[in-house]
This record gives sequence, structure tokens and C-alpha cells, in this order.
Amino acid sequence: GSEQSNLLIPVGKIILFFVLSFLVGFFILRPLFLNLKKILMDDVVVSLAIAIVLLYSWFAEQTGLAAITGAYFAGLIIGQTQYKNSIQDGISTIGKSFFVDVFFVNIGLEFNLFDIESSPLFLIIFVTLAVISKVVGCGIGARITNLDTVRSFRIGSGMVPRGEVSLIVANMALQKGIISTNLLSATIMTVIISAIITPILLKYSFTKFRKESF
Repeated sequence: GSEQSNLLIPVGKIILFFVLSFLVGFFILRPLFLNLKKILMDDVVVSLAIAIVLLYSWFAEQTGLAAITGAYFAGLIIGQTQYKNSIQDGISTIGKSFFVDVFFVNIGLEFNLFDIESSPLFLIIFVTLAVISKVVGCGIGARITNLDTVRSFRIGSGMVPRGEVSLIVANMALQKGIISTNLLSATIMTVIISAIITPILLKYSFTKFRKESF
């Protein structure tokens, strides 16, 4: 009984987040943006959007979800308003000029080269599995949709890179004590190596199999 109760509480919080976020977003925030169309200036709209994103991120964390889930959900709602383009430009400018730099500096500070040097075999296996899982997994998905093997391989190769979301999740897991710095360092190296490998795989797939289709 107690175990079932312990499981239901976090699940209930997650459901509460999505229900309330949807209701507030589409029945309060969206009409708010529509009604303030002639009043708000672009700079004010961007500030309001940032406040909404922060609020949704905070609410997501309070319910046991990642802050990026709340931010993503807020983005979905804001994207349905007529201010979509101006907000996107404003947030992009602010993010690239400050927040993105701070994030990558923080990730760099967490990286420990000694972790890589002490377990090179683990890194090789980790990166290999990361690459193969993307090529095979996405390639199978493309093959199921009736694309030929060559195009499926190209799609799988194009999906190999790991991006900032992987770094965000890994960093959050480290902060919560779920993973060690060894795994975080391996994740950072995987992001770097996958970015290097992808152009090579794509070039190979387009030159080696230029005319073939099987």
C-alpha cells in the first residue's frame, strides 16, 4: 500500500503539471496575448515570454519534472500567438549573448580529463554504442517508412550528433547525484566525437552509395 502510494504521488504531480499547464496556457495566456496585441511593444512581449518560461520551468521542477520540460511546454504555447517571431528573435539574442555561454562554461568546468584517461575502454564503448544506436535505430525507422537502405543509412547518420539536451540532462543527473563525473565527461566527449563523425558518415553515404539503391 505504501509503495503504491509513493508511486502515485509523483505520477499525480506530473499529470497535474500537464493539465494545469495546458489549461493556463490555452485558456489564459493565449487569450491574454491576443487581447494585448495593440498594447504591448515587442520588448515588453519578450520580457513577458521570459517570465512565463521561467514560471513554467519552476512549476515543472516542483512537480518532479525537468525545468527544460516546462520551458518546452511554455514555448509550445507562446508559439501559438501572433508574437511568435518577435519573441523567438528576442530570446535567441538574449540566449546567445549570455545564457548559452554561461551554460557551456559551466559544462566545461565539470569536465575532467582524468576520468577519460583512467577509463579509455569505457569511453570507446560508450561512444560506439551512441553512434550505432542512432544509425541503426533511426535507420530502421526510416526503412519502415519504405525508404531504401541507402537513404535510411543517410538519415541514421544525420541523426548521430548529440546536442545540448544531452549535456543538460547529464548535468542535471550529476547535480542530483544520479551519475558520476566519469559518465558526464564521457557524455561531453560523445557530443564532441559524434559532431566530428557525422560529416564523415554523411560524406561516405553520399559518395560511396551515390547511385546504388537496395
